[in-house]
Amino acid sequence: MLAVNFIIFQTALMLLLTKDLILNLIPGGNTPFWRDFFKALRGYIDRYFILIQLCVFAIIVMSNPYVGFGKLVLYMFRAFILTSLLSIGLYWLYGQFKQGVSRLFFVSADDVVHERFVNAKTWFGVIIVVSFGMFMVFGGFIVAK
Repeated sequence: MLAVNFIIFQTALMLLLTKDLILNLIPGGNTPFWRDFFKALRGYIDRYFILIQLCVFAIIVMSNPYVGFGKLVLYMFRAFILTSLLSIGLYWLYGQFKQGVSRLFFVSADDVVHERFVNAKTWFGVIIVVSFGMFMVFGGFIVAK
């Protein structure tokens, strides 16, 4: 009975947090970067509030000691964060590789891009597609590990 009361109490507290209350807690930001960031955050919260609230509610209820899935919730949360960081890192690394290969195959003069040699576009396309596949396989192996 105590477990049911505790879960009902958590549900009541979650339902007290309204979208307007959360949107009013987000600051305005001092610099243009933070202003744009907080504006985008407000947009996401305004659009996906119900989904965010359901996910947070599920995490809180599942991590309740009376329910008994606390370690599994922490494991899933940690795995989600690490996978997100890996994806962002691999995406950044792929972008850097793509820029380097672009500088290798093309030259820019007077805001016009020219090929350095014949069939540079073809080789550039092949290398980009193959490297994307390699980054995906590499990321898949790391995530699977």
